[in-house]
Amino acid sequence: MTKKLSKKTYMIIAAVVVVLVLGLLCCKCCGSRVGYVDTQAIVARSATFRELQMEQQLKSAELERWLADSNKELKKATSEVKRKELLAKLQSELAQKQMTMQTEFAAKATQAEDELLTLIKKVASKKCLKVVLAKATVVTGGVDITEDVLALMGNDENEENADKKVEEEPVEQEPAEVVEEVAVEVEE
Repeated sequence: MTKKLSKKTYMIIAAVVVVLVLGLLCCKCCGSRVGYVDTQAIVARSATFRELQMEQQLKSAELERWLADSNKELKKATSEVKRKELLAKLQSELAQKQMTMQTEFAAKATQAEDELLTLIKKVASKKCLKVVLAKATVVTGGVDITEDVLALMGNDENEENADKKVEEEPVEQEPAEVVEEVAVEVEE
């Protein structure tokens, strides 16, 4: 009364089971999952960004002291010709100092942003996120990865999270696309 299944039927059933299992695994990781990161919180809590801000403030204070000293020197000029020459020299020096300060800050800020982006991509990949947005652009939904990124950064304020590792998903996927800002450009 039991009917034996043929070898061909077993193969078809096995193929269907494999397809279903693979389908379930892919749905878990390869869907269009979206994450978000609170960049303001990261900048506020990151030792790297705090050091960068402190360095910029120190250099600005140094520049202000230089300007005060330059004003004193300018007031000491005895003739109008010497004052104009000194003013031109000081303006040139000021422009050079400002340019150097801006260039150095931009280079360090770019490096810090690149490091942050690398960490965001790493967390997104481990969380199987296809897209990561800035928190300010997310109205509803999504997976918040801010604490995971901070934990990878190893900040002092985050030591309790440093031991907590980002959960790794067993299925590998393509690298996540990271979107920092949403912008629409309209051409006329």
